[in-house]
Amino acid sequence: MSASKPSSREYSQRDIEKDHHESRTGSRGLAKKGGAGGKGVWGVPGVDDLVEALDDARLAEEEAAPVILELVHEAKDEYREVVRDFFLSGDLDEAAAAVEGLSRPAAEAHPKFIRRLLTMAMEYNPYERELAAQLISRLYNDVISPGRIAEGFQCTLDMLADIQIDVPLGGDMLARFLARAVADDVLPPKFLEKKSGDGEEKDLAEKTLHVALGMVSAPHFGPRLAHIFGPGDLTSVKRLRAEVDSILKEYLNTGDLEEAAACLKNLHADSFHARFVESLIKLGLEKDDDARRSLVDLLRVFAAAGVVTPDHIATGILFCQRSIEDLKLDVPSAESLLASFVTRAVAEKWIPAPEPTAADSKKAE
Repeated sequence: MSASKPSSREYSQRDIEKDHHESRTGSRGLAKKGGAGGKGVWGVPGVDDLVEALDDARLAEEEAAPVILELVHEAKDEYREVVRDFFLSGDLDEAAAAVEGLSRPAAEAHPKFIRRLLTMAMEYNPYERELAAQLISRLYNDVISPGRIAEGFQCTLDMLADIQIDVPLGGDMLARFLARAVADDVLPPKFLEKKSGDGEEKDLAEKTLHVALGMVSAPHFGPRLAHIFGPGDLTSVKRLRAEVDSILKEYLNTGDLEEAAACLKNLHADSFHARFVESLIKLGLEKDDDARRSLVDLLRVFAAAGVVTPDHIATGILFCQRSIEDLKLDVPSAESLLASFVTRAVAEKWIPAPEPTAADSKKAE
């Protein structure tokens, strides 16, 4: 039996989870140097100096940054997976369906999910925090009862002392989530007047509730709280897409890798990087070989420097595969070009090879 080769089949959700696991072990999946270009091939050698410079800058930033809260991982943390997938896709209806499908009883699962959603959102940027607020509003009374949403917020208040060890601004962020939940009619205003806990936990909880109460007591609090997470609000998803398209087109015009990296970083929306990969691939499908090689050159630098992760790349590929029929209407060769990109991504070690299916194994026999 010969060894099976990477398949051009759909890069599945299972493969994405495998990528995500490997990306968290400390291996950044550095691209190998060199490579070859040719007709219909994505990629060229080069840019080693810039890769090293960006990598050094990223490591320096990580050393200076505060420690991010690491949540306890269970054998299968389905709450975390639902939140992670939601932050990647931004699909409210898909996330709501996933919450409905949680394996644990609703009385246990729903408050824990709200707590996990809030604590994970604190680790990210305004874009993800706005997504979290929008999801809570979407789940309210349709998927999760008001009482269980309130219980999830209370659980988060009760663990605030632990959260703030690793996320010093956790209390301020939770106050904003509480105020937004009141503005969205997800929590009753009287929730902010509750007294609970003992010792340090009580002091932190009461301070956070007091800050949230001040926010909702301010004049014209409704419109203000609709944008409480700043420029990362959900209405900016279209803006983010437009920004990404502009970054890619500007890069093709100038070839300035450092400027492209700086512009993407300035979006402050790490979870949107999977959509960046999706846009890069789709743009490449429409362009000629030279443009495709330039785009892969860009992705090689970003992957090596940790600007995009294996998780982002695999998810971007999956987004493209899901819309392949539409893409083929404009680019008849889209399917073969996408398969070529997957092969290139595996060869560059940006992502591991898709696990072989039963059909693949039979072909290899």
